[in-house]
Amino acid sequence: MSERGERSSADQSQDAIAGRYRPARDFQDSLSGARSSSDDELAIVALKQSRARIGTDAWRRLEDARDPAAASAARDMDDIRNDHRTQTQAARANRSVENGRAVRQGRIYSCVVCGTQWCQYAGARQSQTCSAECWRVWQSAQSVRETPSNTERDHQIANEHAAGQSFQALAKHYDLTPERIGQIVRQHCRP
Repeated sequence: MSERGERSSADQSQDAIAGRYRPARDFQDSLSGARSSSDDELAIVALKQSRARIGTDAWRRLEDARDPAAASAARDMDDIRNDHRTQTQAARANRSVENGRAVRQGRIYSCVVCGTQWCQYAGARQSQTCSAECWRVWQSAQSVRETPSNTERDHQIANEHAAGQSFQALAKHYDLTPERIGQIVRQHCRP
């Protein structure tokens, strides 16, 4: 307040804000039901008792014994999730054993290159080889593998088409599609 007893504009604005919040506080109190004076008294007594404990010998022993790093680790959600996941998986495995069926059935596979055998669980994509090295050997062998040559058949098809046979008739005779017959003919007609 100023010397003349007038209130400043800041004081007036604070009163206006407080006036807006009073009805909201009254409304919340009416929703939660009337609070008895004994509730307030109990809260005040509990607050005083807890404040009185600060600085006592027991409080100092508590501070000395606590480990903030361990408390933080105990609240780590990843550890909690992993622990829960492990417990769930173990419980499922135990139930499966009790019900007389294994958790996952394995299947034995043999490497196509070296013949090594391994067990791969169901649901995983079947691998042809046991290692990356065997896979590279197998891939190189697959790329070098010779396909049967159809040069004689292709010459025959080209000659019969030159003699007047249609693509459809040749396709039916050789059990190919008319499009493939056309490709073969165009391939052999190139200079």
